[in-house]
Amino acid sequence: MIRAIRRGDVAEVSRMAEGDSLSLHAVTTTGRSGLVLVSPETIAVIRRVKALRESQNVPVWYSLDTGPSVFLNTRPEHLNAVCDDIQSNTKLQVIKSQVGGSARTIDQHLF
Repeated sequence: MIRAIRRGDVAEVSRMAEGDSLSLHAVTTTGRSGLVLVSPETIAVIRRVKALRESQNVPVWYSLDTGPSVFLNTRPEHLNAVCDDIQSNTKLQVIKSQVGGSARTIDQHLF
């Protein structure tokens, strides 16, 4: 991962993030509690992302936290096309966001 970051290889960093996301869910699913945190909609989005990337050569990747939400990463020039595709093919709501900027210490807290 460090080498890919240093090279600026977004595709490789993103490929590894996808693998890490799947590994996380494999551990939670096969752990003692047997938590299944993905939904059919999660799988539908993952499949659609793979189809966009493989058949249409769109630079888009997914990542997952511990839950059913899927986060998509793409370049700004592909954002609207990716969002439109996901919404029309899965009927799910897409929320757009962007990179939040550099890390910094703040005194204002949410709670």
